[in-house]
Amino acid sequence: MKFIRLFIILITIISCGTRITKNNYKQSKVENSNSFDHIKHIRQESQKSIFYQRGLDRDMDKNMPKYFVDYIIKNSLKNPEHKKYITDRKLLRKLKNNICWENYILIRDSLDSGDKCEIEIKLQDFDKRSHEIVYDKENDFINKIDGKYPFGAIYYTSKNELKSLKELKSLTIKINGTEINTKIEEYRNLYNPNFCEFGMNIRIIEAYEDGENLYIYLFGGESSSSYFSKLIFNKKEFITSITVDYVPMSIYSSFGENFIGF
Repeated sequence: MKFIRLFIILITIISCGTRITKNNYKQSKVENSNSFDHIKHIRQESQKSIFYQRGLDRDMDKNMPKYFVDYIIKNSLKNPEHKKYITDRKLLRKLKNNICWENYILIRDSLDSGDKCEIEIKLQDFDKRSHEIVYDKENDFINKIDGKYPFGAIYYTSKNELKSLKELKSLTIKINGTEINTKIEEYRNLYNPNFCEFGMNIRIIEAYEDGENLYIYLFGGESSSSYFSKLIFNKKEFITSITVDYVPMSIYSSFGENFIGF
């Protein structure tokens, strides 16, 4: 954690000169992640490390590859086989957002298969009485909540009483009216997710499909506690999640409207 907080200062200075361009891409043909090599395709447009952009790659750690997609494969997958779920968002089909409120999201659409899909996500205030919180003894920042790294909450301390912290209350997905197993406990450590705000550095929650799987993309946190996460489901249950926080996102110039994720 010490390295990360010191490194943030360097990243902030270097990334200040990164130009943010408007995302004007058009969605292409939907390609199934089980039969199409999204990794090869996405590498062509993947965010490139700012150190490579500025000729500083000689000093880069080997864990920081040239392209963001390769960083994800090397550092962010819970299982090596899950790299097949890295997808180019331009080759997926976006599902319609029907309702977007501060603490509530409803996404409802028909899938390419003709199945009816409904995704409902609710947010609630964080209740510290129902969680086990571990603080860093040196600086009082949160290290873990319920044994997991707290994305979006790492700069909260025991003194601020966590009054502004938000957590996922529920995430339900129904296919033709039948609810699938979303296993929310697997990713409940995504705090302060952004539901409806939109700007250069953040997006609203969005859902996509590729004919086989469903992908929910969400941004969360604020400033140096920011993160981006992708939740992956098939038509029966939650499969896995891929999440990165501020440091790698800054290194790979990922704070902008043209960031397509992974």
